[in-house]
Amino acid sequence: TTALHPQSDGQVERQHLTIINYLSKFISENQRDWDSWIPMFLLAYRSSKHETTGFTPAELYLGHDLRLPLDLLLGSPPRERSQSEADFASSLRGKLDRIHFEVRGRMDIKSSRMKSWYDRNARQILFQEGEKVWFFNPRRIKGRAPKLQSNWEGPFVVVKKLNDVVFCIQKSVKHKKKIVHADRLAPFSER
Repeated sequence: TTALHPQSDGQVERQHLTIINYLSKFISENQRDWDSWIPMFLLAYRSSKHETTGFTPAELYLGHDLRLPLDLLLGSPPRERSQSEADFASSLRGKLDRIHFEVRGRMDIKSSRMKSWYDRNARQILFQEGEKVWFFNPRRIKGRAPKLQSNWEGPFVVVKKLNDVVFCIQKSVKHKKKIVHADRLAPFSER
């Protein structure tokens, strides 16, 4: 993925948001005990059904839900009759195959919904090789107010179009080439 383009890593970004939301509710004011909450977060996360998949991560990985402390209080659900190791492995494989097949279908549906949502607001500007562009490159400079800084650099020249949304740009032959997403580029116009 290209730098400074979190949209390319939607699943990872969503996971980070979930972790931050959880930790922000439990950590102390000095924010120094966040790491002690990770095991509880992981237990909660791995035993919670996910909206997209319809299953818990534990069920996707192990073929069954985790046994939680509450299960000890309420008692375990009745177990299946004992099976040979070969029968158990075969049964588990079949169950995981069915779960994964269902999840793939659900993820395809969710993916197409997300694409249509993104496409509603997306603007497609086609840059050509040799065209001059502005490059969005936000930086924090100590002692300067970030909101008052200019975050656009340029002009850069589009050296190569790698695909419809990723371009190789270069400020001059002396400068290194950069691989950037089209969302960080704007048409350059002489003032």
